[in-house]
Amino acid sequence: MSGYIVVLCIIATAFVAVYGDELQLCPLKYEDCGSGLSRVLDAHYSGTECPSEGDPAELPKGSTVQLFVDFIPNVSTVSLKASVQACFGSHCMPFPGAPTDACQGANITCPVKSGVQYTYAPVLPIQYVYPSMSIFLKWQLQGMFQNDIVCIRFPVKIE
Repeated sequence: MSGYIVVLCIIATAFVAVYGDELQLCPLKYEDCGSGLSRVLDAHYSGTECPSEGDPAELPKGSTVQLFVDFIPNVSTVSLKASVQACFGSHCMPFPGAPTDACQGANITCPVKSGVQYTYAPVLPIQYVYPSMSIFLKWQLQGMFQNDIVCIRFPVKIE
């Protein structure tokens, strides 16, 4: 009987190891912070466990998180620059390791055309050296004249 229990424990452990960290598409509670040149339709991120409604996005240290922002620009632009900032109250600073070219490796091909729906999908590595904290991330996509095409702000918890 005890051998049977050991086998079940091994199978259960293997199941959790293989399927327990499966990524989900989690809704992102965001606020628009100046997307005057586009309409943001929705935002999600990849997570192993989605937080309760209203809670910040969970970004585990050592993980790689992917953001998905659906938007329709009102203007065309030949380039799209990404800017990610960590905000503590009204003080913001660049978030280390964040992508800067929205047209490279983020599911967008430039030039971006007015009236066409895009899904911006960058990958953000969460380093072990980051301090554990709750902050806001401000994510901007800027056109060729440094004008905000997309600007969203959302709470995150790094742990």
